[in-house]
Amino acid sequence: MTSASWKRTERDIAEKDYAQQVYDLARYYHWRCYHTHDSRHSPAGYPDLSMVHGRRHVYAEIKAEKGKLAPEQRAWLVALYEAGHEVFVWRPSYWWQVADVLSGVYVTSRSDR
Repeated sequence: MTSASWKRTERDIAEKDYAQQVYDLARYYHWRCYHTHDSRHSPAGYPDLSMVHGRRHVYAEIKAEKGKLAPEQRAWLVALYEAGHEVFVWRPSYWWQVADVLSGVYVTSRSDR
């Protein structure tokens, strides 16, 4: 795959499909994952994925490459971060970070609490 075709694929992937890829990788690395499949009766803006592995609890908002955070999503991520959790906004171009976090290569100081 050429660099140009990767960029096109990365830009064109649907948010739902990308979220499934993140979820699948998390399960591969034995994370316990929660994803609300129907958010109509859930609090507005709650992160897409809540994942636990050992002493780590990671919240991730999944966005398409050009997707924007809603104010409610930002408020949830800030509140969770201030409570000591690891929070991320993951886009297809951040796949390297997704892989590093879920494989345990990347650990923030927040997870040491």
